[in-house]
Amino acid sequence: MPDAIRQFIAAHVPSVERLEVLLLLCESRPRTWTIDEIEQRIRSSRESIAQHVAALITGRLFVALDVAPVRYRFAPEAPALERVVVDLAHSYRMRRVTVIQQIYAERANRLANDSPACST
Repeated sequence: MPDAIRQFIAAHVPSVERLEVLLLLCESRPRTWTIDEIEQRIRSSRESIAQHVAALITGRLFVALDVAPVRYRFAPEAPALERVVVDLAHSYRMRRVTVIQQIYAERANRLANDSPACST
């Protein structure tokens, strides 16, 4: 897996669910989505989807459109971000297990780095 994808996963993709939300909007662009529409497609809780969308907005990967109801679109701030997401989508289609393993390896690294050292 290319380093750019590994780094992107470490920075933006803490779960497979986040990956699914990201790729749904990326692969369906320029379509816009509501939280409810994403929820129906991903089949997860509305609250969880809303948290992922908010994180992807903060990560400058999605934008919220000022309409009612609010709609979201994949709109990376930089072309390099768009390229790595497209590459990630391709990797996920071709080597799904490898991508999932990388997500969970990053999660384990974060947990190990966040836990206090044991002392005896």
